[in-house]
Amino acid sequence: MTTLTDFPNIEDEEGELLTSLETLEQPRFTVLSESHIKCLQDDEIKEAMLVLTISRPVACLLLTYYKWNLSDVCESWLDNHEKVLKTIGLSEEPGKVELGFPNSECNICFETFSNDEIRSSWCGHPFCIDCWNQYIDTNINNHNCFKLKCPQPSCDAAIDEDMIQQLASESRKLQYDYFLLRSYVENNNDKELKWCPAPNCCYAISYETLFHDSSSSRSRMNYDVTCFCCHVFCWNCGEEAHTPVDCETVAKWMKKTSSEIKLTTSGWIVANTKPCPNCKIPIQKNKGCNHMICKCDFDFCWFCLQGRCICYATQLEQVQVFEDVKPNNHAKNQLDRYSYYHQGWANNEISRKRALQNLNKMKMSKSLYTSKYGTYLELLYTLKLVVELRGILKWSYVYGYYLPEDESAKIEVFDHIQGIAQVILDKLHQCADIGFRRLVQKHDTEDEKFRLNLVSLTGVTERYFMNWVKDLENSLDVVRVKNYTG
Repeated sequence: MTTLTDFPNIEDEEGELLTSLETLEQPRFTVLSESHIKCLQDDEIKEAMLVLTISRPVACLLLTYYKWNLSDVCESWLDNHEKVLKTIGLSEEPGKVELGFPNSECNICFETFSNDEIRSSWCGHPFCIDCWNQYIDTNINNHNCFKLKCPQPSCDAAIDEDMIQQLASESRKLQYDYFLLRSYVENNNDKELKWCPAPNCCYAISYETLFHDSSSSRSRMNYDVTCFCCHVFCWNCGEEAHTPVDCETVAKWMKKTSSEIKLTTSGWIVANTKPCPNCKIPIQKNKGCNHMICKCDFDFCWFCLQGRCICYATQLEQVQVFEDVKPNNHAKNQLDRYSYYHQGWANNEISRKRALQNLNKMKMSKSLYTSKYGTYLELLYTLKLVVELRGILKWSYVYGYYLPEDESAKIEVFDHIQGIAQVILDKLHQCADIGFRRLVQKHDTEDEKFRLNLVSLTGVTERYFMNWVKDLENSLDVVRVKNYTG
């Protein structure tokens, strides 16, 4: 059994190598349902109506134009409200409706209708109800419902919410309400709001960053947020949560891995082959003597790449002459290094998905949640933790890959501590898998010894990772280079 006591070098002579952690700097965020977003939006509309003494349709036009920034709306309105009205396509002096008697002509279809079947915006341009319906429905379908203007050419009169509710089809009315709700999240310049990027998730995240003085510390800001759907992502870049590396490093890594096949193939060729002197095709030597025969039938020496071997005659000269055609050891080392960190990154992602799959099974199966199986909640917490820590361990391999090669002390300490993290998380994951199988197979999960072991290992692993992440986010400043004098 591997425990933390199996690693005596985890402490140095001045105390623990990892700094004690009381609290991680966590940004504040709130998960919002659509109904909650609707309430926040309605409150803001009502406040604009109250402060500016305007109708709801005008308030909606103002807030969507100013991207839901009520302060900007009020400031612009008080400065010159006539100019603001003109900007959004409204006027304090409605135009005269161009109606005939007893009938009027629609300016789109040019058919004659009774005046009861004619509608117009404040500009007075007359259109029949059917033409209005088709015009509004088409534009709402094109996501253009907040900038609708009168159909009359060169007319900038706005089509407000009241007209949309009167003249649009029922499906388009619902669509307008949906787009209005989404605009509060997607176009809000006053609040930090984003939709959860998980597929089919309808929750949004309201985010407020705690004060972070980047000048006093090199620590990385933590942007990880967790939605009610269990999706964890980075608020800053929208990618999956990637503690302990920053968004720029993630983008660099993903770009590198996207061309992984090309990189590894070309890198392997450079590192492990030599070109045939005749046809230049790469050749790998895996056994046998130095006499090579290419598929182009050219005979040559592997060592000196000459058709007639001169290695023994010019042993002193051939090292310099053929230096450029020797296998590239640096390229091989870089390829091996990349393969190591990429494999660790990929393997932990596989393990994370497996843990997430078990977690979702537990949450979906109410039959597992019974009083007979008392470790359900503890196991649920452990699996959530394993999913989170697998993500941290996964991205720690990227952190290690991009550590400067000249900082050997940090690399040595990082590799050592990461190795411990890998061992204890593998052990916790194995324990959680055993508990999950017992739960599914209806075995006795009330085993007190197993429960205590699960709780203890969960606590040890969580504390270890919390301290480790803190040090990684502080750029491993805990590592000190000591000078010794004899």
